[in-house]
Amino acid sequence: MTFSATQADFRVGIAQADDWHMAAADILRQIGSPTAQHRLGIIYVSSAYAHNMSDIEVFFRQTTGVPHWVGCVGHGVLTHREEIFEAPAMTAMLCPIPEDGFHVLKEIHEDTEPGLSHASSWLSQVDVLSHYSMQIQATMSSPAYYKISP
Repeated sequence: MTFSATQADFRVGIAQADDWHMAAADILRQIGSPTAQHRLGIIYVSSAYAHNMSDIEVFFRQTTGVPHWVGCVGHGVLTHREEIFEAPAMTAMLCPIPEDGFHVLKEIHEDTEPGLSHASSWLSQVDVLSHYSMQIQATMSSPAYYKISP
């Protein structure tokens, strides 16, 4: 399995609006039309949108066609060009990572064992650190958030 993506393949959008629908529409304009290589999306929202996280995930999955989405809620959101704190905001990123290059874990609240045991067969087949030089970190929050970082 090989993984090669240029920085241009990753797409990111950020928006601030009182209504999450408006912010999501603005992000869609920024990220454009996904390609078949975009298999994973990551959503970050400020606490103002926390109670809408499930609806936001469904909206992005249905409107983009990107099948896998993960996300988290924080005090603010940021991209490489902007940061927004203490306001209703969100950011989303489309990642051109092949299906066998990631595994979405089940939601984790406190005990990590069920989520990690669910992923054990995938983890045993993929040596993530040597193939991709990435670390997978599971942060216990709700909704579940899984960060892939260099």
